[in-house]
Amino acid sequence: MARVPAERPLDDDPAERAVAAADAGARWTRVMDAIGTLPEAERQVLLLFAWEELSYDEIALALGVPVGTVRSRLSRGRARLAALTQGLDTITDVPLTPCDAGGER
Repeated sequence: MARVPAERPLDDDPAERAVAAADAGARWTRVMDAIGTLPEAERQVLLLFAWEELSYDEIALALGVPVGTVRSRLSRGRARLAALTQGLDTITDVPLTPCDAGGER
């Protein structure tokens, strides 16, 4: 008689997969909302890099800015996006209330 393992990996549990999928959907919504609040220059660079898969040089050429500017905008955009998706104000690191999270800065 074969033994059944005492623990199953989480990805084998349908309930765990459902919870993970719901969490991923909620996370994606937060990311998309946060991208919409980024300053235009940071949003452009982030989208060209992440979605269009352009190199730093290609982004610099497309936007007519130096490569160093692309790097700094991408770095600031990533940091701001991480803070926004974790519910922190990007300037003060103070937790945002639900009405603050999508507001103008």
